[in-house]
Amino acid sequence: MCGRYVVDVSIDDLVDEFDAVAGDVLDLRPSFNVAPTDRIPIVLERTDQPAHRRRQIHAARWGLIPSWS
Repeated sequence: MCGRYVVDVSIDDLVDEFDAVAGDVLDLRPSFNVAPTDRIPIVLERTDQPAHRRRQIHAARWGLIPSWS
């Protein structure tokens, strides 16, 4: 069970908490068993574009990369 964790909030809760815009994550659901390679929501804030500084929620693939790889 290495690398597993819990995402127990909905996308709507993340949007409210981080004042963010939901991107391609509307199909993601809370999970009590997130395993490596599962898609998870992440909050992204671009700092290289100050005029368009807005938090966004995107989907990313969860995983751990071993130090020897």
